[in-house]
Amino acid sequence: MNSRAKLVTLGISLVVLSGCGGGGGGSSSNDTLTAVTNPAEITSQNAPVIAGAVVHSTLEGGDLGSFAGLGSGSIANNPNSQLFSKLGGIQNSQTESLRQKALNGALQAPLPPQTAPCLNGGTATVSGEINSSLTLSPGDTITVVFAACDDGFGVVTGSYAMRVTSFSGDFLSGSFSFGVAVTLTGFEVTSAGGTASADGEINISIDTSASPSLTVSVSSDLLSVSDGNASHTLSNFSMVQIVNEVTLSFTMNGSGTLTSSTFAGEVTFNISSSLQGVGDGFAFNGEFTVTGAENGSIRIIVLDEVFVRLEIDLDGDGVVDEIVDATWEELLAQG
Repeated sequence: MNSRAKLVTLGISLVVLSGCGGGGGGSSSNDTLTAVTNPAEITSQNAPVIAGAVVHSTLEGGDLGSFAGLGSGSIANNPNSQLFSKLGGIQNSQTESLRQKALNGALQAPLPPQTAPCLNGGTATVSGEINSSLTLSPGDTITVVFAACDDGFGVVTGSYAMRVTSFSGDFLSGSFSFGVAVTLTGFEVTSAGGTASADGEINISIDTSASPSLTVSVSSDLLSVSDGNASHTLSNFSMVQIVNEVTLSFTMNGSGTLTSSTFAGEVTFNISSSLQGVGDGFAFNGEFTVTGAENGSIRIIVLDEVFVRLEIDLDGDGVVDEIVDATWEELLAQG
């Protein structure tokens, strides 16, 4: 994918009922995913590709926060990804409708299936189970199934199901925390830019109780994402992002394992020094460490909002064999 995956702040206004989700949120979609266990050999040729895929996938993993209906976007916003922007927009509209019903005391349990036509053809069907019209409760669910739903900006097929796993705090005050499990099954978006798809299960937690700081945690045992040109599978993935909604500064930490159609084998990675940035720019500080076969490694050093540096240890002896400098755009284009 040729994406920029910028890190931006995210608003709270539409978070209020965003966790109402997850009917049938099992692991069936993960059954079709197979983890690769052969470590990738890091070479001079594939090191930039591996580094790009790791950074790209990690930032898009943060974009999964948009599945929980985070209003204006997610911390790892990717304006060029039709999949993530579409999911964010779809969830945004659905949760705003639910939020208004909750504030008016008009939610009902269960939510009977409601099918509505899409703008240019196809349908979207919403159903669920809400235990209270006043608050969220563990076990609350919502499922949205799209059948060739064309809203004029893309055609959506497949489903996502969300289940509330925890909730505490108060909607109206804006101080609360909640957790939600999301299952994507055959979720596919087709637009002028091509077709993107996602399958797997993710867990998202959001904490607004320490205002002005907003904390979003995303994790997944196994998640597969494809844009038609490349596919990536994250496993044992976790990420925590903290945003100050006054200064718009952010930090990000995370780790996981990645396999990709862009290189052979798998690599493990972690953000060894927190990514830091402000607003909608790229991070200006931080480091990734990527490890492959025989302890071969890539140290991805953020130099500033424009440039990153790759320090490549080909044989795992702890000595840097090659250094490659690139812009953020050049690095992400590799992935």
